[in-house]
Amino acid sequence: MAYKIVCRDSVEERILGLQASKKRMAEGIILDEANLMKSISKEELLKLFE
Repeated sequence: MAYKIVCRDSVEERILGLQASKKRMAEGIILDEANLMKSISKEELLKLFE
């Protein structure tokens, strides 16, 4: 068993949050490619490149 300890309000916490957000967006794109442009806002698209 492995535990990952992350300090609150740290850079690592922000990076993990961005990774999770990008993963959710990518999964949404893969599952719903036909409605891609309808489901992604400009802000979400720009977040992919942060």
